[in-house]
Amino acid sequence: EGTTQLAKFGLHPIPNAGKGGSGFEGDYRGFRCGYNWGSAAQVQTKAGGMQTGSEFWVDLGFDGPPLAIVERDDQSWRRFKRQVPEAPVRTMDSTFDQRFIVRCADRAWAERVLTAELRAELLKWPLLFLVQWQGKVFFLLSFDGTRLFDSIDAPQGWGMMERADIFLDGAILLATQLRATHTQIPAA
Repeated sequence: EGTTQLAKFGLHPIPNAGKGGSGFEGDYRGFRCGYNWGSAAQVQTKAGGMQTGSEFWVDLGFDGPPLAIVERDDQSWRRFKRQVPEAPVRTMDSTFDQRFIVRCADRAWAERVLTAELRAELLKWPLLFLVQWQGKVFFLLSFDGTRLFDSIDAPQGWGMMERADIFLDGAILLATQLRATHTQIPAA
């Protein structure tokens, strides 16, 4: 069922994604994207692999400072504790800061990326857990409880793949801004 749903968004199974996991890749809205589940949903770090559980991703094309945008009351961001700092970066946008916590070691980078326009768009989105890491933007599906499924009115399990556009579009929204910000930085 999930394979059929993901194919509607241009994502197709990757052979040998790993025992106990599934991987899908393809192109969606002009971006190289994918979905990983189970053992295939793993971000590689200097300290080894980190299991994320379930994630959509968008290829960014460059690697910038790790950045996380997470619903304020979601604690699953702690899986990235070694990659993103614990101290939040405040945007000075009270509505945005009330809903989300932004974590980034490079405050200036976060400020350039999180424009007023991007913050306004992110506020329209259902629950978000976006992480920019190792040349990709990940939309992680590891929210506390069932809040994610309730907020997008989708069944749990593979049935939620009917709404893959929400996850991919959310990651693309951040990826587009990250790319624009990256090209605006003058070369040293």
